[in-house]
Amino acid sequence: MKLNELSKPFSASDIEWRVGQAGLKQNGEPWAKVLAYVTNRAIMERLDEICGAENWQNEYKEAPCGGVLCGLSIYIEDRGVGDRWVTKWDGAENTDIEGVKGGLSGSMKRAGSQWGIGRYLYGLEDGFATIVQKGAKGAKSAKTKDNKWFYWLPPQLPAWALPNANTYEEKAYTDAQKAIFDKAIKKKDALSFWALKEVSAEEAYMALFGSFESGTVTRNKEVCRTLEADGAQQWNKLVENIQRMIKAEDAMGLAKKIKSFKEHEKRYLANRLGKDNIAKLGDLVKSLPTMEQG
Repeated sequence: MKLNELSKPFSASDIEWRVGQAGLKQNGEPWAKVLAYVTNRAIMERLDEICGAENWQNEYKEAPCGGVLCGLSIYIEDRGVGDRWVTKWDGAENTDIEGVKGGLSGSMKRAGSQWGIGRYLYGLEDGFATIVQKGAKGAKSAKTKDNKWFYWLPPQLPAWALPNANTYEEKAYTDAQKAIFDKAIKKKDALSFWALKEVSAEEAYMALFGSFESGTVTRNKEVCRTLEADGAQQWNKLVENIQRMIKAEDAMGLAKKIKSFKEHEKRYLANRLGKDNIAKLGDLVKSLPTMEQG
């Protein structure tokens, strides 16, 4: 049993995000700082994989000041000391949303962290959600302290917080996406870079940062940070402009605006606009005569 493998990074699909803080900017637009957690299902699957389903167990008891304590035990085979169960405890408060169930789930996550499971997530920098329109694919809902509802998508995990791609199919897809990243960096194309970052497979983003030649890593990462910041601002302005054009039914303007969009930019735009607006945009563009669309 290799217990150090418990601490391996999880795939993005095994990570859940929750809003830690949220508020309104001076312009009235919402913002949200989000936190990453490993799902309980992923923790159990990791324990089954590394320890064996018969070699781990958990137990719960009430915490001294309320909430729940979880004891996560693993059966250790040690010829020098003798085979034994080793238990590590941690706890969590009951949550406002799911009550005791939330407390059980939270304490299991924290007990898992005592064994190294998901502990690497504590090393993430502050993550801010991408605010999107209602109906955007994969969007979650939340509200500010002022009770204003908003919809958001989680940020991308950095390369070091993801497992390595290990199949030919993944690598082939990564190379194709990385080529677009490289082109966006070379041309300082912030719109393209940001859109690809938001819609690309996690392996593609990993490949980007793993491909920099010695001596260029720092410079290229600085360029990427600039492109991320500029891209986010440019997309916010662009989406607002397109929303106004949809409301005004400016079919000709919309057709010209999206004519030069790359495929990944169209995908990201669809996520930002939501189903209803994308449907309206499509109908407006289709209403134009063929010659005018060209």
